[in-house]
Order: sequence, then C-alpha cells, then structure tokens
Amino acid sequence: MSKKIYRIMNPVSEDYYSEVSGCLRLEEYNRIDAAYVYNKADALSIYKAVQDVNSVIQKMKQIPDSAKENHLVDPIIVQIDISDVKISPAEERAAINSAPLLGLSGQEAIQQARWQRVRRYKNYLHYDPNTPSHQYIYLHDFF
Repeated sequence: MSKKIYRIMNPVSEDYYSEVSGCLRLEEYNRIDAAYVYNKADALSIYKAVQDVNSVIQKMKQIPDSAKENHLVDPIIVQIDISDVKISPAEERAAINSAPLLGLSGQEAIQQARWQRVRRYKNYLHYDPNTPSHQYIYLHDFF
C-alpha cells in the first residue's frame, strides 16, 4: 500500500466524504469509524463520484437551495499522515501487547494498527458481495 494517504473534504462544511459499499457518506471526524482515508487512486475515484453527485444535486428542483449549499463547490483531496488515523483504545492496547512478540516498539506497533485500519477502510470501499462476511455486513440492514 502506498505510504501516502488522503481524505476527501467538503470545503464548505469541513466534513469528510467516505464511501462504504457504494454509498457516499459525509461526516465529521469525531470517531474512529468516520472520515475514512484512502490511497490516491481511491481518493480520486471518490472525488469524481462526489463531483457527479454534487452536479446532480444542483440540478434537482425539489431540493431547497439551503440544502444545496454544501454541494456548491468541489471537494478537496487532503493528504494526511498515518498518525492522524484514529484507533480505538482496545486496538491500541492489543498493538502494545503484541509489540514484544513482533519485535516492535510500542509506537511502531500502534502505527501498524493504524495501517491495519486503513486497509480495513479499503476493504469497505472494494467489498466483494460474494464473501460471506461482506454479505452479512452489507446486506444485514435489508432483513
């Protein structure tokens, strides 16, 4: 995986776009499962999808102008550092506990846990509906 990671930001609301199983989300970065980070190719793909959605929203007459304000400008791709990726306290403890077995320092183990979270975000974007765990995760809401 590339060492450079990116978020896609809405410059009006300063919230971030994420994509999960084909659905775009716009959310602030206030928890670990929000504002996903991507490699450059995936970030550009989401950027293009957001541009397309913004264009469609601007053309829809049934949406009030006040609701269209967040969709007037194109998103911004922001490069971030791996240290900006949040992990849960449980993930942090597990990383620190496994550090001696892996021959890593505590800080290196935490960084590896952050990269694991980035890989998880990539799996959310490039999900395979034929994988049983993905069927459960992404189709569960329809039952």
